[in-house]
Amino acid sequence: MPRLVLTLLGQCPRVRRPNSEVDEGFIAQSFKGAHTSGMFWGVVGYGYHSPLVPIRKRTSAERTHDKDRLGLNSKKYCEEVLKPYLLPLLRQISSPESLEVIEGRALSHTSKFSRLYRLQHSIHRLPWPASSPDLNLIENIWAMLKNSLRKQWRNPSNHPHNETELIIAAQTTWGALPWGHIYHWFDKMPVRVLTAIRRGGRSNYVTKLTSFSIMTIIRGNSRGRLMYDGLYQLTLVVSSERKADMYQGGGGG
Repeated sequence: MPRLVLTLLGQCPRVRRPNSEVDEGFIAQSFKGAHTSGMFWGVVGYGYHSPLVPIRKRTSAERTHDKDRLGLNSKKYCEEVLKPYLLPLLRQISSPESLEVIEGRALSHTSKFSRLYRLQHSIHRLPWPASSPDLNLIENIWAMLKNSLRKQWRNPSNHPHNETELIIAAQTTWGALPWGHIYHWFDKMPVRVLTAIRRGGRSNYVTKLTSFSIMTIIRGNSRGRLMYDGLYQLTLVVSSERKADMYQGGGGG
């Protein structure tokens, strides 16, 4: 009588005969796909918004130290985002001194290099605490962008196949967002902040806000003085390939 081999697959034991590991019952189908991703920057103010800007990936020649992962650093953020996109937008609307920018807490935003650059170019940044995405309007826009792209990509024929197509799809969708509706979110910011304060805030981020920041947001004329900007990482499986993975473990005897 042939021996039986007990194979433990995670928490599910399976009994098979020796040399039967290639039988169909022991082969599982899995999907392995190539990924493409892109980082984007955008800013919105009351009645206007920037284009969706793809962040160029740094090359190995731009590595600054051995552990440099070639992500967005302060120098690149200032020279490739603030200088060509934010500063012209500020000057197109009014003088930079009349507007305050609400940024996230990424290192490229808060570093000494970035602070000095903003000071030199009169870019005023509103004091903003860490862990407070619920009070930054750009987070709602990122969510709207993601949901819109997800609906488009339900149809596999609409899937981007490379980074260039991903960028085009994201920028086209960004331009088609309901901006007229989004601009009215500025009118709701005072209520949003006061509601968060009344509820005690979440993770205490409201208590970290300076009184200056709170008063700037809840003032009646604040909607025309604030700009919300942020960075967003978009990743997509661009192709899938069916591959048979064989369960491993328990050789025959």
